[in-house]
Amino acid sequence: MKQRFSSLDIKVIAHELSQSLTSLRVVNVYDLSSRIFLFKFAKPDHREQFVVDSGFRCHLSSFARTTAAAPSSFVARLRKYLKTRRVTSVQQVGTDRILEFQFSDGLYRLFLEFYAGGNIILSQTRSSTSSQSCERLAKARSMSMCT
Repeated sequence: MKQRFSSLDIKVIAHELSQSLTSLRVVNVYDLSSRIFLFKFAKPDHREQFVVDSGFRCHLSSFARTTAAAPSSFVARLRKYLKTRRVTSVQQVGTDRILEFQFSDGLYRLFLEFYAGGNIILSQTRSSTSSQSCERLAKARSMSMCT
């Protein structure tokens, strides 16, 4: 069984996710474990569940999973910024093992890195300036601001 995504796997999953998730809204985000996250997307006639195993793989799922009783601080922060946001695009960054989700026409971006331990980076683009602030989930699960 394959353990990690290659660059080609990322290209294929980016195309599949782009077709399935574009125009859906984030309903909620859950942590299934310390490195596995569940994103629920929906619009009135369509629902999708997206599972991310940080650094290893991601996939769409219809299987019901049990979630943590209380969200971690990172999941709470993702919920704060992404809940009800519409997915406007899903793409691979160059030929790297990085997926980029754009929400609300690029206002928010979520980067999923599939290297080593993996990172999940939430970036907010400010419309008045070209600077970006982002929140990063490092391997040790600590939050830091980056510009």
